[in-house]
Amino acid sequence: MEKIKIKVILIQLSGLVFFIYGIYQFKIFSVFEKFNCAFQSLSYQSSIPTCWTKNYGDTEEIFNFISSVMLWKFYGLIIGIVLIGLINWKNKISILNTILGAIFTYIVFYFLFEPFLSIRFNDFGLLFSNNFKTRYLIGGITFTFIGITILFLSVNINLFTNKQKVLN
Repeated sequence: MEKIKIKVILIQLSGLVFFIYGIYQFKIFSVFEKFNCAFQSLSYQSSIPTCWTKNYGDTEEIFNFISSVMLWKFYGLIIGIVLIGLINWKNKISILNTILGAIFTYIVFYFLFEPFLSIRFNDFGLLFSNNFKTRYLIGGITFTFIGITILFLSVNINLFTNKQKVLN
């Protein structure tokens, strides 16, 4: 049985977090007007008709819409796990690495750091634009690209070490 490669798991964990959040920001970008209306309706709960009630009708549908948007984080996790599995399989790394990476990503992303990461990643878009929709587009492109790059480089640990150490 092959050894568990902790460095690879940790690098893939960080790559998956970027990938998942990039996919999530792409989803928000694709339904931004509806997402913004839902956010305003939930933020300003008053008797004043909001954007959601004017354009989309029943306010009970807000929660169905929000949950369908949040489901894309799970889709990103599934796609990322499949990607990690293919990368590890191609490079003959143990399946245990894929399983442990998926478990650690699920624990980190959904239970511990999700609010912290959301705030930090949303602030990234402020560097480029004041328009909310553009922020989500730039964030989605950037984080998905960073995540995929980290995932593909994760198996090439030699890129992160000194070449003299590898030769010896």
